[in-house]
Amino acid sequence: MKTSVKLEITHGLLTGVAVLAIAFLISGAGIIILGTVKQQPTNDDGGNPLLFDRATISIEEFKIDAEVADSFEEVQMGLMHRTHLPDNQGMFFVFPDPRQSCMWMKNTLIDLDVAFIDVDFKITHIASMSQGSTRIHCPPKPTPYALEMNAGWFHSSGIAAGSVVAISTDNPNKIERDVRAP
Repeated sequence: MKTSVKLEITHGLLTGVAVLAIAFLISGAGIIILGTVKQQPTNDDGGNPLLFDRATISIEEFKIDAEVADSFEEVQMGLMHRTHLPDNQGMFFVFPDPRQSCMWMKNTLIDLDVAFIDVDFKITHIASMSQGSTRIHCPPKPTPYALEMNAGWFHSSGIAAGSVVAISTDNPNKIERDVRAP
């Protein structure tokens, strides 16, 4: 007699489906357990299992559809595990503590550029980051915000330090809160 059990497992940020096949041998020889675990399917744009709020970012004549990472978990996850970032899309980070506005690319599968943004919504620094690198990229001074885009986007768009960023969102309190560098 064979019995199959389907079990859904939830742990932290990952949801998986584990399929366990348990074979009971009538002869009393023992129990065999086989299993596989799959990560939760990603959203349509190749993203990770977190559901981010969205905002429209305007820099000069460019409009960017951005996911907003504003919780500790979202900032830590960022664009990890993505295999693709569509053109004119990015991720806008609201750092819980501007003193910790450094970035790295661990578990990130695409090359990105990051623009660090000050409390006046001006870009202060842009860094290029290579996929999978553990090199730490920090702005010259703490910044409360950052915008990650595909590698080369800022340069090819003529965006540089000093450019002003405008943000439009359904929930402006998430972004325009009182964030001050120490």
